[in-house]
Amino acid sequence: MNSNASVVRGVAWTTGTYAFSVIIRFGSNVILARLLSPELFGILLIINTVRQGIELSSDVGLAQNVVQNSVGNTPAFYNTVWVMHGMLRRVFLAAPVAD
Repeated sequence: MNSNASVVRGVAWTTGTYAFSVIIRFGSNVILARLLSPELFGILLIINTVRQGIELSSDVGLAQNVVQNSVGNTPAFYNTVWVMHGMLRRVFLAAPVAD
């Protein structure tokens, strides 16, 4: 029964944090839409879309490995993952595009 409670608690945290982030994003978009002119707001949305696309396409799954690994909470492990993630992201983003 303990593992079921743990799963339910994990699902609740995941769902809650996702819902909170959606609410915060929506609120910030409403505020920015009121503060910025439509042209600037459109440019901001394009920039954020490109930035998110780059972040999502260069995610190699190392952060998820820290959560799943039994030694993921040791400084040597997560510092190594952080360095590897940075190096792999730089290699991926700096790779030349074929013509």
